[in-house]
Amino acid sequence: MNRHIVVEFRNSLAGKNAPSTVNADFKCVKMAFRAAKRDGYLLEDPAEVADTVRTKPVRRGSRLLFQKFSELLEAADPEWKSLTLFELYTGKRLADLAVLTWDNVDLLKNEIRLRTRKNWQTA
Repeated sequence: MNRHIVVEFRNSLAGKNAPSTVNADFKCVKMAFRAAKRDGYLLEDPAEVADTVRTKPVRRGSRLLFQKFSELLEAADPEWKSLTLFELYTGKRLADLAVLTWDNVDLLKNEIRLRTRKNWQTA
């Protein structure tokens, strides 16, 4: 098997998935080739020299993103504006914040208690 086919496969994954997903999937492929070589099915491991994809996010258009976010806030009514800013400051999902009530807020302790829908953990 040609090495460039393995790299093309990795790149096709990278075009559709997050870097961490690509690297996890590609690690499985590399392990399969390594085992095939070890067990005598292949003379050479074609994935041996193929690197993983870069996981550090590349900064793209942060100024444009800020401008679009500012436009969104200007167009939003007061309730959506506060909810969107709350999402920005807390990093929580909008769906989790939208169901909050005053029972979730403790002004004396300066804390907000909520359960995230994704895994039902208390945050």
